[in-house]
Amino acid sequence: MNELEQRQNIVAFTWKTQDGELLSPPEMKTTHLFYSLRMIWNHSMPEEYHLPGGRYNIKWVENKIMAKTAIMALSIELATRDFEELTIDLQWQWQYMLEHAIIMNDLLEHYV
Repeated sequence: MNELEQRQNIVAFTWKTQDGELLSPPEMKTTHLFYSLRMIWNHSMPEEYHLPGGRYNIKWVENKIMAKTAIMALSIELATRDFEELTIDLQWQWQYMLEHAIIMNDLLEHYV
């Protein structure tokens, strides 16, 4: 996938909730953005990097292009939000994900 296609995918990205509702990242609550990103993180990263939180049955994460698009779209939107909307624990987890993002990127690059 070239850079233009990747950007188009990010702009067009929608998140499907457990209830089947489709939301663009700007429509999502800050906590929903974070929990969605953490869910992908826990499904994509080696176990030693997992964060507290449930793992859900999200088979599409096995599609690394979709996972990378979701991560980028959710992260870009989350970065625009007020950090204080997250609890102290979630702020720490977000910081941890940012600090270890290079590992995730390397993993995704290997498969994409």
